[in-house]
Amino acid sequence: MRLEEFMMYPDWVCRMALLPRYEWKGRQSPAEHYSLAKRMLLMLGIFHLVYHNIGCIMYAYHVDGTSKDPIRYVAELATVGSMLGFTIVGTLNLWKLLYFKPQIEEMLGDFEEFFKHVNVNVYRPKMYFEAYTRFLKGLVIVFCSSIVYYDSLPLTLMLWQHFMTESQELSYVIQSSTWYPWQIQGSVLGFSVAFILQTFSCQLLMASLMLSQYLVSFCGTQLQIHFDGLARQLEAIDARHPTAKDQLRYLVTYQSHLFKLADKVNHIFNFTFCVSLLTATIGMCFLAFSMTMFEVGEALKHLLGLTIFMIYNFTMSRDGTHLTYAVSLRE
Repeated sequence: MRLEEFMMYPDWVCRMALLPRYEWKGRQSPAEHYSLAKRMLLMLGIFHLVYHNIGCIMYAYHVDGTSKDPIRYVAELATVGSMLGFTIVGTLNLWKLLYFKPQIEEMLGDFEEFFKHVNVNVYRPKMYFEAYTRFLKGLVIVFCSSIVYYDSLPLTLMLWQHFMTESQELSYVIQSSTWYPWQIQGSVLGFSVAFILQTFSCQLLMASLMLSQYLVSFCGTQLQIHFDGLARQLEAIDARHPTAKDQLRYLVTYQSHLFKLADKVNHIFNFTFCVSLLTATIGMCFLAFSMTMFEVGEALKHLLGLTIFMIYNFTMSRDGTHLTYAVSLRE
């Protein structure tokens, strides 16, 4: 097996988000061409994703506080707060992926050096690979289905109103509650521009979340492979053999290098992991409250957001636990 086989899904998500894939020393497949058009589209997506945070705050500022129903007013603020948490998590993860790209590629190069010495008779890479790809494949299905569902809701609502109700006015409701400096309600052009921007922004945001989770899962799986192989080699040492002392010295050095590599992983992911987990948990509370305050259509949209937050928290906690268990020999 080759290490880059484990990067199949992360590479696919990079193409989905128009992000340059990760390259490292020892990667055998040729580098992909990253065109100027992709770079410009990525910059546009990053700009709108950053603006999305400001737009949510401005929308909350313009919410009418003189409403006769204070509960609905609070529910609308909770909806904006949950969307702001979602965009903050996405923006933070995207920043991490771009800012730490050199460190991530260096870390992947270290994993490549370790993987060259993997012996299938001692290590069990295929077993871990199958479990790893099965988990990531499930996440791909869930997140891609969520993107399609979320971005199709505004158009579905407009078609429903046009064909299934007697209303002569269409509701120009975009994916999330965001303020724009142009008119959206009643304007086909304004609605279309905001809809396209949010569609691209949503794809970039979700791809950032997916890629972060995939990288954490990748690192945890690699560390599990190596620590599992290390434990099996330690058990197999025969103290009566003349080279037993040299074998033990080699394995202790090997273990020390693995701990240093695990420290690199923690350094890259710790801060954003903590902030993302806290923000996602607060967003879940906001969404759970706002779900009960709106009609069915809005509640279904909030249910999707709540589900995504729950899956995100579960997967990050799961992968973080695997990382912790993988290096628990330190204690």
